[in-house]
Amino acid sequence: MDIKNTKKIVYRKASVAAAAAIVFLSIYIIACVISPVSWSPDSTRIALLVTPTDDNDNDIEIFGIFNYDLRSGEHFLLDVVPKDGALSAPSWSPDGKWIAYYKIEPSPPEQTLSGTRSSPVITGEKLFSEENRIVPNSLYETAKKDFEKKIDKDEELYDVKLLMIRPDGSKKKLLRTINWVGEWDEKHFPLLSIRPEWTIDSRGIYYVQCISDMCYIYNMNIATDKTNVCLFGFPGIIDISPDGKWVCS
Repeated sequence: MDIKNTKKIVYRKASVAAAAAIVFLSIYIIACVISPVSWSPDSTRIALLVTPTDDNDNDIEIFGIFNYDLRSGEHFLLDVVPKDGALSAPSWSPDGKWIAYYKIEPSPPEQTLSGTRSSPVITGEKLFSEENRIVPNSLYETAKKDFEKKIDKDEELYDVKLLMIRPDGSKKKLLRTINWVGEWDEKHFPLLSIRPEWTIDSRGIYYVQCISDMCYIYNMNIATDKTNVCLFGFPGIIDISPDGKWVCS
């Protein structure tokens, strides 16, 4: 065994590990990371959701999605929203050309399920339309009836934008505006773990619609804008099989 070469290899690996630790320590110093990170396909960059560190334990004032270059240490702000809005964890496309995420604009919900605001009542017929029908029908009907029982509660209807942006921030596309139902004050929490997931060919996105304590999972073809529902459950965390043939939640 070549002891000298072995020592060099061990030293090189230790240096790489130390460098990686320094990089991530730098990220933590810049801001508090509050979501899972998403790696670029070439493993040179990460996209992440952060909020500024606050030594005074004050309320979070802003959220931002960054593209962080591990080689140069440069970081690019891709999107930002104040505390009355929300951003999700980002998701890097397999071809490296886009980053997808959810965004809630900082404005109060316009409608409630009980219709107490001057707006129409939101019913199960609106949210559980035929395009949301899923096999087996028994599960669909059970979920619909369960939702109908919640109508009198003061849960709110608000819009969640499904967006994708170039890693350098040069171009942004709005893919969908999705109706979510829930407590407006708790809108941040599901977005810290739920994020869009890409098909392995980068031509489609799996996204989620949350209705109270249930989530619908859809598949969208970006080129044709065609969408179909895959399954539902809770929480709406999506995982795609390595061959791209299965989706699990």
